Amino acid sequence: LGGGTGSGLGSRLAVELRDEYPRVPLFTLSVLPITVGENPVQCFNALLALATLQEVADGVLLYENDRLMALASDGRGRGG
Repeated sequence: LGGGTGSGLGSRLAVELRDEYPRVPLFTLSVLPITVGENPVQCFNALLALATLQEVADGVLLYENDRLMALASDGRGRGG
């Protein structure tokens, strides 16, 4: 959600899907940006994207990128 393409295109796609299929449940899976990133506006991008997803989606499943990276680095991400 922190990048321009992921937050902007993903939000737009959710809006278009909601408009095209208003009676079909819409669930999204989103990954929050890392806490210390290279993009200074990534938190703002994520905020705007989440605001849009909250309006159009029936459910939003969030993952924290920091936690996913920690799981992968300590071996728990490999089924261990």
